[in-house]
Amino acid sequence: MVTNDESLKLARAHHAAGRLDEAESLYRACLDSAPAEAAAHHGLGVLVIERGQLDAGLGFLLRALELAPENGHHWESYAQALMLAQRPQEGLAVIERAIDCGLDSEAALGLREMLQRMLATPAPSDEDALIALFEQHRFDEVERLARDWTERRPWDAFGWKMLGAMLAQCSRGEEAVPVLEEALRRDDQDPQILNTLGVALEQVGRLEDAGLAYAHAAKGSPDSVAALYNLASLLQTIGQPEEAIGYFGTVLAINPQHLKSYNNRGSALRQLGRTDEALADYGCALEIDPDHPETLTNLGNALAELGRLDEALEYQRRAVALRPGQAEMLANLGNVLLQLGRVEEAATTYREALSKKPQDAELHSKLLFTLNYHSELSAEAIFADYREFDRRHGEPARAHWSGHTNDRDPERRLRLGYVSPDLRLHSARHVLEPLLMHRNRLDFELYAYAELTREDAQTARYQGLVDAWIPTRGLSDAELAERIRADGIDILVDLAGHTAGNRLGVFARKPAPVSVSWLGYGYTTGLTAIDYYLTDEVLVPAGSEHLFAE
Repeated sequence: MVTNDESLKLARAHHAAGRLDEAESLYRACLDSAPAEAAAHHGLGVLVIERGQLDAGLGFLLRALELAPENGHHWESYAQALMLAQRPQEGLAVIERAIDCGLDSEAALGLREMLQRMLATPAPSDEDALIALFEQHRFDEVERLARDWTERRPWDAFGWKMLGAMLAQCSRGEEAVPVLEEALRRDDQDPQILNTLGVALEQVGRLEDAGLAYAHAAKGSPDSVAALYNLASLLQTIGQPEEAIGYFGTVLAINPQHLKSYNNRGSALRQLGRTDEALADYGCALEIDPDHPETLTNLGNALAELGRLDEALEYQRRAVALRPGQAEMLANLGNVLLQLGRVEEAATTYREALSKKPQDAELHSKLLFTLNYHSELSAEAIFADYREFDRRHGEPARAHWSGHTNDRDPERRLRLGYVSPDLRLHSARHVLEPLLMHRNRLDFELYAYAELTREDAQTARYQGLVDAWIPTRGLSDAELAERIRADGIDILVDLAGHTAGNRLGVFARKPAPVSVSWLGYGYTTGLTAIDYYLTDEVLVPAGSEHLFAE
């Protein structure tokens, strides 16, 4: 039978390791069997305060102090909790009494000094001034004043909140996260802190944690447009457009003039193929602001999807005129020019966009795709651009290469991995589906890495033809490369080349011993990391081998 002492020891271990649910259950079990166990009251009091339940925590800590006043930690914990509850006068009285009774530890003396400073420091009267500086984007001043605030009044959540908001606004997420967590420790019910923490967590790639922060902010403040909008945008980013549409609708119910929600809901509707509904949302956004560049370019994209290219071109030109030099808008203009067959103009536009974002591999792929149709350039000149793609995006990835540990048993099945954004209703099915259907199952094990925004009936057919199906949307190149390596793929097959949704950045990391480009693209990838290009003499006539990187 487990004794109370053993239960307390285990509870403390869980508590120290951050397993709060397990620790709380054990503390409460101890109190059920021994209601006068001071240590259990103390541990539970500290734990519930960590969870933001100050009033309940104060009750447990006071009871611990009453039961075991000879324990100095009980005095310190109770005084510190009073400080956190913004009751510094009471906290100072508690700690001074303890010191008078012989508790002269360094922690007690430091706590007394902090409480004395808290009482001596007048409540700042310049909160509005600091907020005004933030709204004016005078971030250097905000940072200096907010840091001073946290030093003068470290117990005050406001200073930490403003510092964290400034850091997040400046995309300094790594610094912002711990600062905002400090703010939450002082006020875990402030929806603004939770929302800003979500923004910072997104910046550092902790998307699941960001979603939880937004959700908690929205729960604490159901009318918080900022939190609901950020949650909707995050859901859209991680490939959950249907859920995003619902939250954008909630924002618009609160604020029917929220332009960004109309614009982004339109984009989410397009992800689901509901382009006509998207047009209506873009129209609502432009009624609010006829010159909103993001809506204009998105409307242009939607019209292009419907084949209304002349209208699309007009909207894209307007967007670029309003945001000259903005790479994404230049790329959207290039897309329409290419669809109209104006290849030279499209290539020039993509080059301009790429000059603004030279490390954008997706933009570079658009340029290379377009150059394949450029009648005025020699094959050698076009191949030079492909070599440049390898220099910018392929060679740096060699730093991530490492040896492969695939099983070398010659009798085992080979694992083939197919990477594609087109495992849906797409022309590639005419070649790919028969291959998958008739492969030798005794010799080959098939993995599909599907970069899909939405699935359809053809997707379901593919899923039934492979041994493992891995959705890849939302995975970074590094994450997907590690997954492929962990799956032990022997031969990795690219089915996209430089078409939309390609994952060439993964191939650049060499996650499999052998890699091949086939089917989805009529020319080289430009990546020397890919070993083979599978083709025939019709597509690649004899004598053109020097124009391939593979």
